[in-house]
Amino acid sequence: MLDFRFADAATFEKTVEFRREFHKYPEVGWNEYRTTARIAEEMEKLGYEIHYGKEIIDEKSRVSLVQIDEYSVLIDKAEKDGAKREYLEKVDENFTGLCAIKKFGNGGPVTILRFDIDALPVNEPEKDAHKPFREGFASKYKGYMHACGHDSHIAVGLGMAMLIENMKDRINGEIRFIFQPAEEECKGGMSVANGGMAEGADYYLCGHMGMNLNKTGLFAASCYGFLSTSKFNVTFKGTPAHAANSPEKGRSAINAAAAFILGVNSIPRHSEGNTFVNVGRIEGGTVRNVVAENVVLEMETRGLNNELNTYMKDSVLRLAEGCAKMYDVEISIEDAGECGSADCSEEMRDMVFDIAKEIGLEESIKEIYFGASEDAIYMMNAVKERGGKCTYMMFGSELAAPHHNCDFDFNEETMRIMEEIYCRCIEKLMCK
Repeated sequence: MLDFRFADAATFEKTVEFRREFHKYPEVGWNEYRTTARIAEEMEKLGYEIHYGKEIIDEKSRVSLVQIDEYSVLIDKAEKDGAKREYLEKVDENFTGLCAIKKFGNGGPVTILRFDIDALPVNEPEKDAHKPFREGFASKYKGYMHACGHDSHIAVGLGMAMLIENMKDRINGEIRFIFQPAEEECKGGMSVANGGMAEGADYYLCGHMGMNLNKTGLFAASCYGFLSTSKFNVTFKGTPAHAANSPEKGRSAINAAAAFILGVNSIPRHSEGNTFVNVGRIEGGTVRNVVAENVVLEMETRGLNNELNTYMKDSVLRLAEGCAKMYDVEISIEDAGECGSADCSEEMRDMVFDIAKEIGLEESIKEIYFGASEDAIYMMNAVKERGGKCTYMMFGSELAAPHHNCDFDFNEETMRIMEEIYCRCIEKLMCK
């Protein structure tokens, strides 16, 4: 039996409501207008001072700004779907996300709690076997879905803010809730870390639901093995021509792209650690009887550390140049995001591990291999460089399907465990 000393049943019920609300209205990175406005509304009710996008985001560090529709259209849609205009008007175009700040008592440490808020361009299924559809909270936005659990992160952040009110008379210090935009593809973390919110921070807490722990009650106090990654777009530009009447006058971007895709999957992996490469999307050509003029590939490389990722990226770019020359086409490379690696603080890891044991999470471990990329590392490193301490936790949950899969769903009971652990961390770090 777990000891929920802070995360009471009533707050957990509200947390589930939040999760299901945000699941209905998924928004991809830098387009989280409704999400930001609703979070701001709830946090302001609790007395938090809200700092919006441009106040916390370094504009020069932003990458991959995706506008899926006109800004005004997105704002109107967000208002129609329950966000208040007074909050939407404070969210500038492509500057989503917020930091909610509140000071308690006199003096004390500064603690950052970070929760990512973006969804994915995944189409959620309409079938009774899928719980969100069966119970009426599936995505209302065709082609978009919370398929990674960030809706749970948002809900836990809001639930946490509510639970903190029950212990506010014992807290000394400043709490900063960062609801970060554009985590997917590592597009937002750098700009937030460079936006000033790391200044003066003593502690940084964040984590993820599910991932490598597939049972509710499993828990890891810290993670290692954050993969360094580079995201980029490769464009081959050829010369169009009639495919039968004058094919010799054409230069096929598709042929160059096809050779390139086969080639990247033949790049030798490295003996010193894990390396990965993936072409996730390809678009090009016009019609079947025209030699293809343009092809764009969205892709990524990853490595266990920065050096290994650099090895993979350099190999990919060298191959791209070779394929362009071989097929006599032009090539251009556009950076679309990147992320390095980071280490958790041993002191924080040990503290959180002890907390998990106190709660009754007997299958807890001190650290687990992450095996993916996470742009929370930017803020982790920024806090550590200033003398602060951090940890990145993993909260186990039964999953209906893997992360980023259209059938993804999780056990909502996990969110109550998340809230209890976060609350006990605040108690250890900031209470009298």
